[in-house]
Amino acid sequence: MKNVLIVDDTKANRIFITECFHGEGYEAKAVGSGKEAMKLLLKETYRFVVLDVKMPFISGTQLLKWIKENNIDTKVIMITAYATVKNALECINNGAIDYIQKPFTTNRFKKFIGDIEKKIKGEYIFGSSAGQRIVDNTLDFSIDTEYAAAERMPDDVISRQAEEIIKQNTVTNLFEMIPYSILILNSQRQIVYSNYHFFKFIGINLEEQVHGLRPGEILKCVHSKERSTGCGTTEHCSVCGAVDAILESQDTRMPVSRECLMTLEKNDTMSSMELLIYAAPAGMIDEDYTILVVKDISQEKRRQAVEKIFFHDILNSSWAVKGLINCVEKSLSKEHKSREIIDHASEAADIMIDEIKTQMDLMYAEKGELKLNSSTFPLKAIISRFIRHYESIFDCKVDLRCEEEFTVKTDKVLLLRVINNMLKNALEASENEMIKVTIKEVKNFIEISVDNKKYIPRKVQLQIFKRHFSTKGEGRGLGTYSMKLIGEFYLKGYIKFTSDEEKGTTFIFGLPYDSMNNN
Repeated sequence: MKNVLIVDDTKANRIFITECFHGEGYEAKAVGSGKEAMKLLLKETYRFVVLDVKMPFISGTQLLKWIKENNIDTKVIMITAYATVKNALECINNGAIDYIQKPFTTNRFKKFIGDIEKKIKGEYIFGSSAGQRIVDNTLDFSIDTEYAAAERMPDDVISRQAEEIIKQNTVTNLFEMIPYSILILNSQRQIVYSNYHFFKFIGINLEEQVHGLRPGEILKCVHSKERSTGCGTTEHCSVCGAVDAILESQDTRMPVSRECLMTLEKNDTMSSMELLIYAAPAGMIDEDYTILVVKDISQEKRRQAVEKIFFHDILNSSWAVKGLINCVEKSLSKEHKSREIIDHASEAADIMIDEIKTQMDLMYAEKGELKLNSSTFPLKAIISRFIRHYESIFDCKVDLRCEEEFTVKTDKVLLLRVINNMLKNALEASENEMIKVTIKEVKNFIEISVDNKKYIPRKVQLQIFKRHFSTKGEGRGLGTYSMKLIGEFYLKGYIKFTSDEEKGTTFIFGLPYDSMNNN
């Protein structure tokens, strides 16, 4: 395996760059100082050494010169937020293979590494000079953040801040007694203190593992890895309750409470967590610090949603069954009418049972215990049935477009769960306008798209797949979340959407399809 040494004095940067290399199949080791790097370079060989230009004691530029003077056999990449043409040329003259400016996204950094590999093999031609490359970097990424400030304190400052807090025994002892997860953040939203309950909450033992990180980074929020600048700096962070609470508290110097719907990624598995965030100034410690109290309310949200479903939706369905059966009793003498009423009663009962099964499937899916039961069946016929069902409930028309019948092999029940939610969302938003459903083959997938004319505001788009997020009131918001969970994690397809003010909204479910084996 190709190995890499990362040298950066900021912990979050080390974690981010390490993840980027791991994702590309490299074995990465990260250290926080030039001195540590020198010890390793004298003992081990690395394909790449990634150096941060600006570091205390031994700078990246000094370490680069040391590598050249000691004839260390490695390729050096320079990374800095202080890129200039002069710095770039100096690094190239001292043996660096190339230079990239922070901040950068995951995809941009991975492309950069791919280009470096091509350069080593002689397959890639960079710009006319290192100076041109830095100019290009600056043009590609002219701002540090899409929301909150990106700047961070270096590790030595973080360590000093953490030590100063620990010295205030009265405050820290009080926080250890409170049965909630408590953090203290510096002015750059970095963690400088965390109590025992927070360690227990996230499942780690060493306090040093969290110092310098931001809340979303230690909690493994999926968006904290999208940019090298980390938690708080992506567009998705603009609708994050935790970031908003911290920023508002810092700005107003007042306590602020917000709910945070967070999507997490741990061990290549996606999950969701609902948090109650309380941010307040920590004036008794430092006027620039913020106290952050974190409470997991996922179970409470789940309970509210289940109560909503069982005490409202299923109760309504039960009353429908009861009412229809009463009608049957009163119309026994009218045989043709009884048959129609019985059919409607059966349909209402089916809806009630399906509501229960849907929640059971979602519960097992979140626990990773949902079992697949694949079978082969015609797709168009199944979707046509759903369309007829919903046209009888909603006052709208659906235009089904499918040029051929596709025979698919998958879990029929779970497929119907996804399509059911796609249709239901579109029909609820349609406001009596025509909805278009299209089925077509795209490469190795069958794409099922559902269109309606309603535009989804951008702030809603950014949260559309979060568990319990809904514009329809409390106890809702499981439909799009379950579409994503079941459609991607279990059926191995993809769920995506587009929304335009003029064209409306389209949800797309791509189902894996092999025309040779499915027929």
